[in-house]
Amino acid sequence: METIEQMADRHIRESEASLDHIDLLMKRAQKASAKASDQVEIERLQEQATKQQEKLDLHLAALKEARQQSDLARLVEEGKSFRDRLERIRMGIERLLLSLI
Repeated sequence: METIEQMADRHIRESEASLDHIDLLMKRAQKASAKASDQVEIERLQEQATKQQEKLDLHLAALKEARQQSDLARLVEEGKSFRDRLERIRMGIERLLLSLI
């Protein structure tokens, strides 16, 4: 069975990988289209991703520093909502990229 510390470590790794993937998608989206309407959508998604990334960065820093079991459990639960939001943003970026092809 996974301990809370192992769960926190896994959560950190998965979240950091998710952020890296979103950064890569944003770069692709910016290069993919020169149309003004696409650029507006790209900027909107990038703004959403940046805001969520800042929140997740703070969350991950707190998670790395958490010492008490109750703090780890609470932070892991909070992190799920951040990851869910990032997943929705990622899907939006991927849909946008597919529409540009």
